[in-house]
Amino acid sequence: MSLTEKLNRIANTCESVLPKSIVNSSGRLLYSPGYTIEGNSPIYFLGFNPGETAGRQELHDTLTVEWDINRLRRNEIVENGYLDERWKGHLPGMAPIQRAGQSLFTTIANGDSQKGRSLLCETPIGNFIFSRSPTAQVLESRTGMSGVQLAMACWPVHQQIMKQAGTKVLLTHAVTLARPLARAMGLGEGEQMSSGWGGTLSTLYAWELSSGIRMLAIPNLSRYKPDGPRIPALKSFFERFGPQL
Repeated sequence: MSLTEKLNRIANTCESVLPKSIVNSSGRLLYSPGYTIEGNSPIYFLGFNPGETAGRQELHDTLTVEWDINRLRRNEIVENGYLDERWKGHLPGMAPIQRAGQSLFTTIANGDSQKGRSLLCETPIGNFIFSRSPTAQVLESRTGMSGVQLAMACWPVHQQIMKQAGTKVLLTHAVTLARPLARAMGLGEGEQMSSGWGGTLSTLYAWELSSGIRMLAIPNLSRYKPDGPRIPALKSFFERFGPQL
């Protein structure tokens, strides 16, 4: 199947299954170019939902979900969110969460930063929930839906993206959403390992979806830094639950 056909299938799924409240909202569908659907990465990388900062006019602040669906259909998404975009006034790829994402992929690539960057370039990137908000609480207040309900509404699109991209591992740093979502899917609490940090960021989780894809969850990269003493914990986690990485 050609890339154009793959992108059309994803866009058609968006238009057929997403509620109008999500399609018409400020938000994003993908943070990666269309070619990342070609299947050169085993990973699909997800956050919680697009952030929102009052008064900013960077690219990701001005998009709507509908606009992004059309950009995807026309294969007009050209930048990688973690490498090329300006976030919160930082130079491209230099915002703290972007640098954390780059560090995470370097760890997946056994410490080789160039290979990690190449893997990140080939990886489809998005969020469980497509609509933007400054916080999860504001999102739920605006929509009248819980995070899990919103994620479930978006889930058929994620399934289509993973199908077209040949995903082996859904890797997310939205562990606070992945856990209740897994429960809603009947997957239970998952297998758990230490994250190399303490407190509420202490645990890494792994589940197997009904499709056979592994869903791996780490703490949110806005707080969890995948460097220093976290590297051995992450390496052990990926060796156990993502050997194909």
